[in-house]
Amino acid sequence: MNMMGKRVNYACRSVITPDPYLDVDEIGIPELFAKKLTVTEWANAINLPKLRKMIKRGPDSHPGFFFYVGNAEAPRIRKPGGFTQILSKQKCNERNAAAKRLQPGDSSRLPYPFQVLRHLDRGDLMLMNRQPSLHKPSMMGHRTRVLKGQRALRLNYAPCKAYNADFDGDEMNGHFVQNRIAQTELAEIANVGSNFLVPKDGTPLLGLIQDHVVSGVLLTIRGRFFCKEDFMHLVLSAFAETTQRLIIPPPAMLKPRMLWSGKQVIVFFIIFGLNLSLIFTKLC
Repeated sequence: MNMMGKRVNYACRSVITPDPYLDVDEIGIPELFAKKLTVTEWANAINLPKLRKMIKRGPDSHPGFFFYVGNAEAPRIRKPGGFTQILSKQKCNERNAAAKRLQPGDSSRLPYPFQVLRHLDRGDLMLMNRQPSLHKPSMMGHRTRVLKGQRALRLNYAPCKAYNADFDGDEMNGHFVQNRIAQTELAEIANVGSNFLVPKDGTPLLGLIQDHVVSGVLLTIRGRFFCKEDFMHLVLSAFAETTQRLIIPPPAMLKPRMLWSGKQVIVFFIIFGLNLSLIFTKLC
């Protein structure tokens, strides 16, 4: 299943499939989509090394840079002054030379900095929508995670109630916002975390569904034990993005083999999650 419809620029539409390994505010985007969706990024001293690497990769490798020129597909860079340089897909030397010439904006030398139309990358913000749009949370901002080998959009279970979505063939639209003001609005106002309550009566909109409740019961039932491999798999699936050191608790059973109980999994989630919250609070 590829991109099924495209009525406006910088947008995609496809079937949604569940993925519990995504964060609540993430949307899984196939790499095929990420190579077609672009955003204009202005070259500056901070993102200059990243943009140079993207230019060297070219349009066929992700994350790279890509743009449509007329009816033909050719990568290009917008130079200061407004004109465009078209770069060949095959000629690697041209891309390397263009990457070296890329300079950040400077009011004394370059009043108009270079603009690179790059691929959608992990962490970019997209405005997701499922029709019919019945209320405000029918359109929310999600962080993107580019997935290799996929052909459909991936969504966590938790926001399904907001979109009134299920996974029996429902389709969703994704709009890749193009300027910093719109991206900031998605990050601060229209993001999933800021739309936790229904605007109508204040009831919770995001939360656990039946699968989470059943999984919690099966996980903490008496006599449920896990080997070290399974225990670490559950822990890392929940804290895969953290850079903090994970110190696992001692096993609940030592002989005949070391086993951890399901209750230890839940306790570890709570304690380590609280520690991360305290660290984040101190940093802020």
